[in-house]
Amino acid sequence: MRVFLIEHGLKDRHTHFYLETLGWLDVFRRKKMDYRILAHKDAKPSVVTECLGQPLFSFVPGARVKKDPVSDRLSGFLRYGAAFAKDCSAIDAQIKRDDVVVVTFSTEQEVYGVSKWLRTIPETQRPRVIFNFLIPDFRWEINEDRESMSGDISFHRYAANEMAALSSRFLILASNEKLGRALSGAFNRRCEVAPVALIYFSAEHVPGRADDPDWDEAHIGVIGEFRREKGGSLVAEVIKRFRCERPGRRVFLQVNSSGQADVLRETIGDLTDVIIHVGQLSQRSYIRRLETLDILLLPYMPKRYAIRTSGIFSEAVGYGVVAVVPDNTWMSDQLVAKRGSGVVYSDTSAEGITKALVAASDRYPDFKKKAAARCAAWRTDQSTTALWNKIDNWLRANP
Repeated sequence: MRVFLIEHGLKDRHTHFYLETLGWLDVFRRKKMDYRILAHKDAKPSVVTECLGQPLFSFVPGARVKKDPVSDRLSGFLRYGAAFAKDCSAIDAQIKRDDVVVVTFSTEQEVYGVSKWLRTIPETQRPRVIFNFLIPDFRWEINEDRESMSGDISFHRYAANEMAALSSRFLILASNEKLGRALSGAFNRRCEVAPVALIYFSAEHVPGRADDPDWDEAHIGVIGEFRREKGGSLVAEVIKRFRCERPGRRVFLQVNSSGQADVLRETIGDLTDVIIHVGQLSQRSYIRRLETLDILLLPYMPKRYAIRTSGIFSEAVGYGVVAVVPDNTWMSDQLVAKRGSGVVYSDTSAEGITKALVAASDRYPDFKKKAAARCAAWRTDQSTTALWNKIDNWLRANP
């Protein structure tokens, strides 16, 4: 058996796709497996060499192929699927029935694309396929209880029907129970819950850059993509309020651009004990930042994370970092279930988030003790090894 791992988001060393790929490589090498890593066509040569990958895929997961207010949904679905199938055809000559193809970041577009590809392969050669889903369709409306949703599921249903017409040997995985229920309804077939693909390296074990900062310890941190769905519009006011209430506690803020940094400086005012980093972090620098951080603030929009996992939250829990997260999200579900430690807030105003941040800061020793005690179990349960074990059990039952 060979594993063809489709990591079509892998282009450089600055995203979750890179660390995820390193996690898969760790599993494959430890288990002495035969594997192929299939990356984005624009993956940097150094990344391709390091990951023993093949640059292949035309689009990153969820890419919009054609922006048109009338035909975008349909034409994008068809064009993306056709391109994905064409890219997959590059491995046709190698594929065998006992192989497995793992699409690490799936949407309905990948499901449709694989179905088009399989149609070109003789039935006796069609491999088993794993579709791993991390996010819902953001056009769906998730109900307040997060137990049901409404919206157009026709593309999901069509893609699944096309797959089922060609093969019964495919598995749809979801990163959490609520997402799994939504996808099960959309696809009209069982969706199994699976762990998130994560590996917890020490900073010195991953590549860095010559100009990586030597971080000072920080009490509060906002890390990752600085955009609206992640609370980018609230951060400045929250930090300004927090520093008024608890001065002298070091804060680290990561932003995408110098313009965003200017807005933070103007709003916060006094920048004593405030570190603003502009731009992406190397993976070594990112992990080192987590290792030297007390509290991670995640001022995310609850609706966007209602049934969606968060990579940085998952990594923070694995590193024993205390978290401050919005209620009615997958992240709050974890803290309520005592997977990780921190404060959950329901008031998503700047005032409400500040209040939660102050509470986490004032009781930090207690929260840290719990976070440290729970991180080992999290690392075991939410890991690439655990995900592969889930897949392997299914493969053994579906030879």
